[in-house]
Amino acid sequence: MANEPLAGTRMIEVTEHKTKTDWARFLWQRSQRVMLMRKGSLW
Repeated sequence: MANEPLAGTRMIEVTEHKTKTDWARFLWQRSQRVMLMRKGSLW
């Protein structure tokens, strides 16, 4: 679970197991979402 209080969003992913690979994939997906959001704004 990831939380962005300023943006008012939460991201939840449910997996069968909690492994390092699952966590790394989750963080990578999260970073890709942030990069896409920054492309669309004036940052």
